[in-house]
Amino acid sequence: MASKHSKVGRPSKGPRRTIGVPAPVPLADRIARIKELTGKTMGEIVLEVLERHVDELDPAAYEHGAAQPRMDLDESKRTA
Repeated sequence: MASKHSKVGRPSKGPRRTIGVPAPVPLADRIARIKELTGKTMGEIVLEVLERHVDELDPAAYEHGAAQPRMDLDESKRTA
């Protein structure tokens, strides 16, 4: 007889991708202190800050030539 196993552990937070970054010691110490005071993980704290500021990140601003006006070229008038 097959037994049904209930899921054990915390519920999934959905698909994730790890972003590892070395932080300056004063910043890491500050996050560690918040961790001690709140009981949250360092990852949870950093993620909360990133989520609050994500709208400040605009990939389009970094695209090659994003600040330059676009020119439409008439291919029928090629000279070479």
